Amino acid sequence: MVPFTDETGARRWKALLESAGPELALRALEVPDAARARTVGEQVEHHITHLTGVEEGTRRDYRRMCERDIVPQLGPVPVTALSYDAVAAWVNGLQRRGLSAKSIRNRQSLLSAALASAVRDGLVGTNVAKGVKLPRVERPEMTFLTRGEFARLHELVPARWRPLVMLLAGTGMRWSEATALTVADVDFEARTIQVRRAWKHTDGAGHRLGAPKTTRSNRTVALPTACRADLEELVEGRGPREFVFTNTRGGPVRHPTFHEGVWTPAVHAFAGDRRRVVREGRGRPRVVWDEVGEGKRPRIHDLRHTFASWAIADGHSLTAIQRTMGHESITTTSDRYGHVFRADRDAFADLVAAPGVVRGIGSRA
Repeated sequence: MVPFTDETGARRWKALLESAGPELALRALEVPDAARARTVGEQVEHHITHLTGVEEGTRRDYRRMCERDIVPQLGPVPVTALSYDAVAAWVNGLQRRGLSAKSIRNRQSLLSAALASAVRDGLVGTNVAKGVKLPRVERPEMTFLTRGEFARLHELVPARWRPLVMLLAGTGMRWSEATALTVADVDFEARTIQVRRAWKHTDGAGHRLGAPKTTRSNRTVALPTACRADLEELVEGRGPREFVFTNTRGGPVRHPTFHEGVWTPAVHAFAGDRRRVVREGRGRPRVVWDEVGEGKRPRIHDLRHTFASWAIADGHSLTAIQRTMGHESITTTSDRYGHVFRADRDAFADLVAAPGVVRGIGSRA
């Protein structure tokens, strides 16, 4: 065992032993110059500090992610002593703690990017976080509404919020985009809407306006005819920088408030569920829905999927749908909605004609 040459080195090894366990601590003693190497915690912080092209809110999120989920187990480990097995054990630990598959992927991605920076800078030879198997992210099943179903759901939404719901279904915009629209973004003469901003939620820093999700998300979409009259009435007499949709106090519309107070009651009523009021002690009564109905229970985001299904049914191309919805790649559009193209799929059943028909075609040629 290599002796410690100073108190700092001994303290670092003690912290490593307590956080990462004896296996990694002993490994660090066997790696040359590990005592002087940058630790994982220091490397991730270095990586975050020197990131370019990111907003400060994103940088804060990364630091909080590192502090909560990387540093406690891997922080004191010298990057030169970190192993694939140690990263795999860390991922398994996150899973046992109950983190979602998406959250685990986000944290592993941050660690891997930081180690890739270490490889680039010549601190380590390989990125040991690369290729670690991660839990699969289960994409929520999409719910598509027919036009008739949407009309019934729309009627169950309080009148104040129907223009917003109609716009979401009529344009395929994301919630974060639609609620960020200002009066200046809507051109009634040209019958277009400019999607230039979106709300972003930063953990610990609240909501802020920023660029849409992807480069192609910055786009122009058609103003649906069904939305025009309501929107004209909504923005009449208001300044160009004011939001199109506001809450009852005139501020931005927030997803949690809308979801709980508007969307949830409408969807449960649409599905045919039973509403109960529960009183517990001296607290305020709460509304509970018993899911006894047989109808659909779409999420707000399913209005975007519904728009795509209507566009496909009306014969619009994947390219046109991609551009309207702001997908970065047509592959995203195809992977997400390709299964909806039933008419295209079924058409292949008759691609090859029966032998007699083939001979007939040949004789006519």
